[in-house]
Amino acid sequence: MDHSHVGLQSVIKSLSDVVAPAVDSQDSLAKEQLRLCIDYISFIQERLEFLGERALFELSHSLEMAKSINALLKPATPQNHSSLTDAISSAESHLPKSTYSIKEMNNETARLGTEISKVLGLSQDFEPSLRTEIEKTVLHLSKDRAQFERSWYVPLGLDPDAKNVTPLHDLIRNRN
Repeated sequence: MDHSHVGLQSVIKSLSDVVAPAVDSQDSLAKEQLRLCIDYISFIQERLEFLGERALFELSHSLEMAKSINALLKPATPQNHSSLTDAISSAESHLPKSTYSIKEMNNETARLGTEISKVLGLSQDFEPSLRTEIEKTVLHLSKDRAQFERSWYVPLGLDPDAKNVTPLHDLIRNRN
């Protein structure tokens, strides 16, 4: 059984009960940084159970974007985009969520991101209509990612419109 929650709670308690009182009360920067550390560890503790779902979301989102861009490229550009196609194939093999680690899914997501970035960099040399279609695709698909990120980070209290953010549980449930 995983005891990560207990370990993180112990770290929070130690920092709050032992370290915080030992910090010089005149050192406002140290006090602030300690508070930020405690808050972030609490945030991670709260999101710990969803790390696998986050990795899966990021991989499936990046895969959808890569496939959409690749579909636009195939008929329109004479350049060989085999590295994007290879990254897509590799990522597709990692989608069964029970068989791959978070690290493996994150690596595939990073690979897709690299290949997408390469294509976006090259797109400056594409026909304007193709470049526009690629940009529209990226913007359209980025809405889901932005919604997920807002939901993921809402506990940190940084979103000015937090009351209108879809709860993380709902986003995850709707994607599965």
